[in-house]
Amino acid sequence: IGIVETLQYLDGKIDKKRLEDKIIQNTLKLAKRQNTFNKGQFENRVSNIISSLNSEIIKYFKI
Repeated sequence: IGIVETLQYLDGKIDKKRLEDKIIQNTLKLAKRQNTFNKGQFENRVSNIISSLNSEIIKYFKI
């Protein structure tokens, strides 16, 4: 992130303020995409692991 924008800045196509804004905007977009990806990849697995752990823990505390 920032390479394309920095090259545009060095070529004089954008000013420093626009460079900063574009880097911030693209960083936020990447963070959102990563968050969405992680939710889709790991949400069910984590939920299954927690359920399994809970059932194992309950076994030890049943009276």
